[in-house]
Amino acid sequence: MDDLIKLTEIYELKNNMGTKRANHVHKNYSIRNIYVNPSYVVLIRENIKYKNLLEGDSLVDGLDNRQEFTQITLASDSRSTHQVTVVGAPESVFEKILKRNK
Repeated sequence: MDDLIKLTEIYELKNNMGTKRANHVHKNYSIRNIYVNPSYVVLIRENIKYKNLLEGDSLVDGLDNRQEFTQITLASDSRSTHQVTVVGAPESVFEKILKRNK
């Protein structure tokens, strides 16, 4: 368990119709803590989609509109991948992962 790093994931609430506003559906988002094994990280990149959503409207109450988001691709043992988006700039997420791997 010491190998895991704690990150804050932002995600779209499932089974959610959202709220209708100005002829489009406004989806609801939330955040939660996740713990990632840095050995399974295969890709880190900026998530522009969430940045644009944040600039247009508040994704989650309390998030600063200058906040950045990082998409992390994780390998699984079944030769597939899983993607999560976390709060924070790619550089800071990378540093956190690199620090844990030393």
